[in-house]
Amino acid sequence: MNSYLKNEHKTFEGPYDIKAYNDKNMIGFNRVYKKTLDDNKEDKSLSNAENIRGEVTVYIPKKKGKYPLILVSHGWANYKYGFLPIGHYIASYGYAAALFTSKKKIHPKDWLPTYTAVQNLMKEKNEDPAHGLFNSIDIKNIGIVAHSMSGPASFYYASLMPEVKAISAIILTMEHLRLSKFWEAPMRN
Repeated sequence: MNSYLKNEHKTFEGPYDIKAYNDKNMIGFNRVYKKTLDDNKEDKSLSNAENIRGEVTVYIPKKKGKYPLILVSHGWANYKYGFLPIGHYIASYGYAAALFTSKKKIHPKDWLPTYTAVQNLMKEKNEDPAHGLFNSIDIKNIGIVAHSMSGPASFYYASLMPEVKAISAIILTMEHLRLSKFWEAPMRN
């Protein structure tokens, strides 16, 4: 298992060997994995010119099965590349991870069309007998891992989409904490 990794890195991986679509090794972004996966296909069809910058990167277990989909979204002024190791990790535990860079990202609401575009792309490929992702994604069980400004958007998107069953929003600014009302005492800047 995980034959593409050196022994010292295998502890960060789950029980599934994984394959990828559009895996990239961007110097400065991807510090965990030093090379792309050996089982990596470039797939320009995993794109949406209006809402997504470049192609969606997908990590999925090699073992035949139907895996829940996890959408992984970056924060404002960021790109998917820093989150590729999260995609590796998620897929190695039996999920299909789709990572993308939103084209329009000024306000949290700007992520909504991108979430929809990625979900629709995954559904389309899952239903296409000619595609390698055919019948391998459980499109009715979706989770979202969202960072920073895409976090609030993920909650709103989930409220509109019953397929979204789980969210992990990593929102760590003082303003987000103030707005969350989890803190009763005044906070210092």
